[in-house]
Amino acid sequence: TVGIIEDIFFFGVIASIARNLIHRFTDSFWLSVGIALVVSIIIFTGYHNWRYGVMEDALLSVAFFAAISTFSLFMTKSLIISNILHVTNNFLVTLFVIQRVAFAVVI
Repeated sequence: TVGIIEDIFFFGVIASIARNLIHRFTDSFWLSVGIALVVSIIIFTGYHNWRYGVMEDALLSVAFFAAISTFSLFMTKSLIISNILHVTNNFLVTLFVIQRVAFAVVI
């Protein structure tokens, strides 16, 4: 799905590059992870801004998802957790939207 491609690009590539660049200047694993986390949140949320516009609650949940995905990547060195979360989230959001539209049509 699109979520897996997003995970690979934003967390596997962007966040990893950010962490590796920061790690060159500091020996602190946690500092480099923290800065990469912030960079990842900003870029991932900015990318999703076109979809949600100024819907603060949606963007906040996107930022929270980016934080969890980036942190899980650096702790497990794998995108599997992020992929599972992303596919599950997209499925549930789609299901919710379909149910809401179907309910609106019935009314």
